[in-house]
Amino acid sequence: MKYRFIAFHTMTRGSEKPSYVVDSARLLAETGARVMVLDGLMYEQGTVPHRIFQTLGAAPVLEDGKNLYDLICDYETLCAGRDFPGAECNRSVLEQLGFPVTRRYRGGLLPDVCGRVSPLPNREKIAFLPGSNGNVVEV
Repeated sequence: MKYRFIAFHTMTRGSEKPSYVVDSARLLAETGARVMVLDGLMYEQGTVPHRIFQTLGAAPVLEDGKNLYDLICDYETLCAGRDFPGAECNRSVLEQLGFPVTRRYRGGLLPDVCGRVSPLPNREKIAFLPGSNGNVVEV
C-alpha cells in the first residue's frame, strides 16, 4: 500500500488552515483516497472538528484515548526506559496504556494509530485523530 502525507503548518492564527485541511480531505476522499486527518494541536481543542462539521456535516466523535497526546503517552509507557519497545511487554506495562490497541512492528510493540482514529459518520473514507480531548493544558 502506498501512503502520501500532506502537512499544513503555520504559527499564524486566523490563517484558515483548518479550512484548507478539511477541504483537501474532502477532495481527496471524493477521488477515492482514504484520508486520515491528524490534528497536531495538543494544548487546546482546535477548530478542525468544528470545520469538519461545517464542511462535511459530520461531527467527529472525540473519545478519551483516541487522540495524538494519549498515543504519545502510550508510546512513552511502552518504551519504559528503552529506545524502542520490545516485542514482549509484561502485563503491568500493558495495563498502564490509555488505550489498549497496539501493533507489532519490526520486532517491537507500538500504539496503533489507525485503531484510535474516529471515522466520520457519513464519510467512510475520512477519519479523524485530534491532538487532544481538549483538557491538556501544558505539553
